[in-house]
Amino acid sequence: MFYGGLNVAGCNVAVVQEALNSECYRHGQWVRQSQPLRRITRDYLAEQSVQTQLIWLDKRQQRGMIIVSYQ
Repeated sequence: MFYGGLNVAGCNVAVVQEALNSECYRHGQWVRQSQPLRRITRDYLAEQSVQTQLIWLDKRQQRGMIIVSYQ
């Protein structure tokens, strides 16, 4: 069972005038993105946001590693 949270350091996210805006500091520069809120649906998020993979580290499946990839 996993407890905790995931946090992306160096990012600011805000809703401004019906858009979701993000600013992330990556490799020495700010990367800015904006998406209209009306475009952010459950299907869109499933396609765009995160991919996860679970790898078991032992045969009894008591210890695992979760790999989270952001697009």
